[in-house]
Amino acid sequence: MIVMKLLAFLFAFGVMSKVPPNNFYDLVIHNLNDSIINMSSFQGKNVLVAEFDASNPDHDFLATLDSLQTSNEDLEVIVVPATDFNGNLNNGQLKSLKSSVKGDFLVSETGKVEKSGGNSQLPLFKWLTDVTENTHFDVDVKTENQIFLVSSKGELFAALGKDTPVELISTLLKNAPR
Repeated sequence: MIVMKLLAFLFAFGVMSKVPPNNFYDLVIHNLNDSIINMSSFQGKNVLVAEFDASNPDHDFLATLDSLQTSNEDLEVIVVPATDFNGNLNNGQLKSLKSSVKGDFLVSETGKVEKSGGNSQLPLFKWLTDVTENTHFDVDVKTENQIFLVSSKGELFAALGKDTPVELISTLLKNAPR
């Protein structure tokens, strides 16, 4: 009897420990300094998550994201240097890039953002791209500079393609679910 209970406990623990969180606020990421950032620290704010090609960052795109954050006090912008496209810059180069853009946004660690990354896909992007995690969208990252919008309640409410007009992003943020 004790052996059966122990096996049941180990099985449950093993299964549950492999299941990614389906609550946005349970997610954690690392920034470029390898510090842990809890998404729970952004409760009550809209969050814009954008990925960019880590080997060839689009300075105009990053400047646009910075202006969105500056003009929206209830917005947190997180940018993710994606290694799926053409490679990677090192952390020193990425920190220099952030300084050159004068961005007030958070830059996460580099990593895989596409579903094809499998177990290497960053957990944040697993949540953003998998409907079983976010309960709203089942999309994949197809190109650099895609944007995902999460409401102040932790609900994914938009998955936007490259070159989405900033006016549309601003409108979506103003009308975000509350």
